[in-house]
Amino acid sequence: MSHKRMNMKQILCITDTPLMQTTAKQALCEYYQLLIADHAFKALELASDNNIDLFIIDIDEMGFEDIRLMLSMNAPLSLH
Repeated sequence: MSHKRMNMKQILCITDTPLMQTTAKQALCEYYQLLIADHAFKALELASDNNIDLFIIDIDEMGFEDIRLMLSMNAPLSLH
């Protein structure tokens, strides 16, 4: 991993929609280290293994249990 990549902010995008995953990659990969999870359990795994600076969560695609798991991470939450 290059030194530049190591210093990039980390964004975790949680969505199971391929179009949203592709869009996030195209928009963010040049400037941020982007991690993508297609379900809440994978997101929790990635969040525990990395120092995530920002979470992008596709709430429309998540079920109640997925949202509860995400809230358990004690991350700042902003819904728009």
